Amino acid sequence: MSPSKPPSEAELPTGPEDPRYWCRRWEEGRTGWHRDEVNPKLVRHHERLTGGRPTRVFVPLCGRSLDVGWLREQGHEVVGIDAAEAAARGLFAQPPGERTEGELVFLEGGGVTVACGDFFSLRPEQVGTFTSVYDRGSLVALPPPMHARYARHLASFIAPGGRILLVGLAYDDSVVTGPPFSVPHERVVELYPDFEVEVLERDGAADTPPPFREAGVSTMEEATYLLTRRG
Repeated sequence: MSPSKPPSEAELPTGPEDPRYWCRRWEEGRTGWHRDEVNPKLVRHHERLTGGRPTRVFVPLCGRSLDVGWLREQGHEVVGIDAAEAAARGLFAQPPGERTEGELVFLEGGGVTVACGDFFSLRPEQVGTFTSVYDRGSLVALPPPMHARYARHLASFIAPGGRILLVGLAYDDSVVTGPPFSVPHERVVELYPDFEVEVLERDGAADTPPPFREAGVSTMEEATYLLTRRG
């Protein structure tokens, strides 16, 4: 058997704008964004997001987040999407059911559905629309030139009156860029013109990752927003 052909430069993941980049990060174990605990901001504010009743919650770029299981434990049905199928499989205690639609593989089980593939390939007709969306690390994972496209596509899944619990970061990105990328308050407002933007909390002393500190970023602010769609 002849050796496999090495990937060409065009086939290699180029950066965080490429879903294959995130698959490679998971394969290599370079997942500094992954928490080994449920995000306390979700615990504090999830009732504002869901209205305090069981509902369907959409989690873009969910990875293997423990937040998904915690939301399920609160009685919510959870629908996620992530490029890294290996990471998404880790959300299921039992082997999930599988189906394929177009470019996406859907994993289903125990009240959790995860579409595996490119976020921009997912359509509302495949998963429906939502009144609750949880974005802890999705927007900030993408480079700024993609933010407007991301926000528009995410909004297509949100019903009138629907809410987004968004955790964002702001720092001096003239010194260094992400991921995670800086999305200051005024940019959040600009990206979501059809939403009321409420700041739930700000943490001006958020932990700054070592590579950012080494590059000269002295402060990093983490802000938690509740965005409510008008209409």
